[in-house]
Amino acid sequence: MSDDIEWITMMDYKVAGRGPQKVLEGMLVPAMQEWEPYTLTPHEFICDGDKVVSVGRFTGTNRATGKHVEVDYSHIWELQGHKIIRHRQFIDTGKIEPARHPG
Repeated sequence: MSDDIEWITMMDYKVAGRGPQKVLEGMLVPAMQEWEPYTLTPHEFICDGDKVVSVGRFTGTNRATGKHVEVDYSHIWELQGHKIIRHRQFIDTGKIEPARHPG
């Protein structure tokens, strides 16, 4: 992972700034705190030069609501010099949001 990685998500987890520590603080820690388990299962990888697309399924149960969700995702990883410089997430937030709210 590049020291200057850019991490773009479609969820409320916003990575303010760049770099591995910002990714940890803005995305990874909050996601792990909200979902149990937080599971990403890749089913396919598509490689083209310095880009890799991962297609898979996210599963998790929201800790606050107890609601379970399963939804497909795509991640686009861009590399430079064998390090990840950008990550973009694509996921159906319309399927995830109801699990985040009671009722």
